[in-house]
Amino acid sequence: MSKIFTLHGWSLDSSVWSLSSFKDAIHLELPGHGNSSFKSQDVISLAKEIGNVIPKSSILVGWSLGATVFYLTA
Repeated sequence: MSKIFTLHGWSLDSSVWSLSSFKDAIHLELPGHGNSSFKSQDVISLAKEIGNVIPKSSILVGWSLGATVFYLTA
């Protein structure tokens, strides 16, 4: 089964998913937000960085900037 990953929007953190249908997903965080381990400084680099650490069969659910990053990751 594919793993579901989420990525929040700008100025938020992974807690935004706590009351959603995706509360049990694996929550990634943008650099500088929450407990993010990502170091990229732009969306293209971040998309590549994420693509290198998640399985290829993953389901990606993003909100706002998170959706843009996941679109580029896909």
